[in-house]
Amino acid sequence: MLVWFLTRVEVIAAPGRRARESSLMPTELHKSKEQPALLEQGWSEVIATERVRDRAYRLLDNRPLRAADSLQLAAALLASEDNPQGLGFVTFDQRLGAAAEKERFTVLGGYV
Repeated sequence: MLVWFLTRVEVIAAPGRRARESSLMPTELHKSKEQPALLEQGWSEVIATERVRDRAYRLLDNRPLRAADSLQLAAALLASEDNPQGLGFVTFDQRLGAAAEKERFTVLGGYV
């Protein structure tokens, strides 16, 4: 699995926010932090920040993405050498999934 080097930060941000809003129990928060740590052992990271940034600029001009989402998608485009046909892209975010599909990724994860 190939991920943007800040993926773990993003993955733990959402449960942390939900815990602060009291919509996630402390035990669930602890579990949500353990799972990314396990996944992290088997993934490789895209860290070419300048090249990712340049692709993210283009995405932000053409797709309705948040900054962090544009970086995720830009990292995937870089890793695919801008030829993502047939490659999977995992997300549960609707905007990011739609943008990944427009960039020709096969979107996995059942975004809604």
